[in-house]
Amino acid sequence: MGVEDACRWLGGAETEELVELPASVLSDLAIDDVPEGVGFQVETLKDGVIHLDWNETFRREDARVFGEADHTSTRKFW
Repeated sequence: MGVEDACRWLGGAETEELVELPASVLSDLAIDDVPEGVGFQVETLKDGVIHLDWNETFRREDARVFGEADHTSTRKFW
């Protein structure tokens, strides 16, 4: 996925919906690419399977992006 695809996915998302984005596009996104109230998670594609390295959600509020980590689940693999 490229940054154009990421912007299209973010722009088409509903408020309170989460969009999964690869880490590779994060450095190319601007704050204005993330609509107000739309959240995203960072994923990594490994061997054709999507992995979330940790359970996090990022959301834009005004001119800032806030991250929230969920520490309520345990890892199944180490």
